[in-house]
Amino acid sequence: MKWISRMAMLLVATWTLNACQKEYSVENGGGVGSFASQWEFKDGTTQFKGPVDTAYIDDFGVVKGMTIEGSSPNGLDAFILEIFAQNFTVGTYKSPQALMSYLRNGTQVTYQVDPTVPNAFEVNITKIDSASVSGTFGGKVLDSSGQVKTITEGKFVAKLRSTVTPPPPPGEGKVTFWAAESCSAGRAMTLQIAGRTGTITSFTATEPSACGAAGTATFTLPVGNYTYKLLCGTDSIGTGSVAITANGCVKVKCSPGGVTPPTNCKLEKIVEYDSASGAPSYGYISTFTAQQVTRFQMVDSTSNTVDATFNITYPAGRVQVDANQYFTVGTDGRITQFNGYLDPTDNTSGNVVIKYTYNAAGQMTKAGYELSQAPGIEALQLVYTYNGANLTKFELRTIVGIGTYAKAGEVEYSYDLTKAPKNFICLLAGGELTLFQSAINYGTASTNLLTKAIFREFNPQTSALVSTSVTDFKNYEIDANNYVKRFNVSGDDFDIIGLFAGYRYNLVYKCF
Repeated sequence: MKWISRMAMLLVATWTLNACQKEYSVENGGGVGSFASQWEFKDGTTQFKGPVDTAYIDDFGVVKGMTIEGSSPNGLDAFILEIFAQNFTVGTYKSPQALMSYLRNGTQVTYQVDPTVPNAFEVNITKIDSASVSGTFGGKVLDSSGQVKTITEGKFVAKLRSTVTPPPPPGEGKVTFWAAESCSAGRAMTLQIAGRTGTITSFTATEPSACGAAGTATFTLPVGNYTYKLLCGTDSIGTGSVAITANGCVKVKCSPGGVTPPTNCKLEKIVEYDSASGAPSYGYISTFTAQQVTRFQMVDSTSNTVDATFNITYPAGRVQVDANQYFTVGTDGRITQFNGYLDPTDNTSGNVVIKYTYNAAGQMTKAGYELSQAPGIEALQLVYTYNGANLTKFELRTIVGIGTYAKAGEVEYSYDLTKAPKNFICLLAGGELTLFQSAINYGTASTNLLTKAIFREFNPQTSALVSTSVTDFKNYEIDANNYVKRFNVSGDDFDIIGLFAGYRYNLVYKCF
């Protein structure tokens, strides 16, 4: 994987970790009705086959993904075939660029390609155009007990959609349009959305505290994405889009000049480019359904492969990142605990429970790591120090005796106090926070613009300084809405949060 955490390396050095069972991650997309399409394959003499429910191509910027989803004739089992490439043409695609899963009752993994074994499974596209795709597939897979099986005589024919539009989750939400002033004397400010019309009849300098406030134009709509139009009298003065979430409340400010640009934006993509050549190197991609991340992927742009895919769900009190890993969520919305692997992308890196604590300002003050071998005992602590609104230092402390810890590393941050970007990257160490930062609430983030990070590694037994590295963050480009669009990293690698010297990082946001 691209990101390499020295925190993880130090923890492994502190305590021997046991390997654990294989992680399974299955892509489940929304169906769009039955097509005259088929899939089939054999395991020995046992044949599996059924209809293709949907097939589509997602464009992730640095790579594209083709997904073919089917079901068994009785509708109980699920078949998923995935291919990743820059472009799709007739040819052969091998694992981990090509993946397959078959699930009994839609949830129990019966067969799945092991993405850690290159070239063990392949898909051959024999025909493709804008409307359809067909081909063959076969090779080594893992069964439900982790044993290697050989899939043969795999075939598929599918009608193809160019992009996927997942079905909206059930439920309704509200959107309230409000304004500080009228568009002109005697002319009403009117909103049109989803075939409905509303009028703003009173004006206030501050955003209303709740949806449906008197004088606003408020609509209750099914969950989904909508386009709206703002009119002054009968003259159109602006258009925009809004995402409605289940039981959500979205507030949109209107003005005589149109609709105020959205200010609630979350990181959608972090794309790494070589500073010298300009070539893309790596990408971290979050896919949103309404305002929630429902898929996270790590993409190696140099080999056009997807290193990891996580399909994220939100059961009560949790953010579930895959079948074996999840965050628990407190009543305030902040994460309180992570149950998963030390390296969330490596199911052999050992099971950990990470518990988070916060101060009165909502800033994370500690992440305590407990290993599966010794539950209840923190083997490692990340202790965070703040100066006002900024995280200025954190220490990595490893256990040297029951209840006794020694410093194994520290990071000091410096900032440009004249700049305060919105929703910048997470500066807290730990792979689970770095990777899933757009899907979780990890507390109050630092306010100002990061300029430097100094990492010092110590021998926890002698307290002697082992090494020092210095990383600079510069050449920031910040847009008119105060979001960082790109920056460069120089000096030493800062792999603690997955940033590397000699690279430019482009940031793309999803706004609501």
